[in-house]
Amino acid sequence: LETLALLNCRKINDFAAIGSLERITRLRISGYKDVGDLTFLRNRHTLKVLELSDCGCVKSLTPLARLINLQAFAFPGTTNVVDGKLAVLAEMPKLAMLMFQDRPHYTHRLIKKWNWDDFDSPDVLLRMK
Repeated sequence: LETLALLNCRKINDFAAIGSLERITRLRISGYKDVGDLTFLRNRHTLKVLELSDCGCVKSLTPLARLINLQAFAFPGTTNVVDGKLAVLAEMPKLAMLMFQDRPHYTHRLIKKWNWDDFDSPDVLLRMK
């Protein structure tokens, strides 16, 4: 399995099985109440595209630090990173596209718009507030 989309799956209470998908490159979770902890993704080195849209509260993005191949990450809509620390995204070597709803408690702001033409061109996407 390389691509997985979970849309409006409000009854899922454990995403741990996703952590065992060794070949996953694209993951989309949308319309979920609270994803909570992202540790289920911490060792998914093959992941290139991640979308967590309208997913309520996410404790922290720190578990994503090891996603060295991540090129596009979107967490728009109601998705809210509770600790507000976005520095981990600035350190991702291949991240070329980023989209999120700006929130007052976030440490960084987005400086480059989402564009699929940039997918293979990593760039500076964030600036400290």
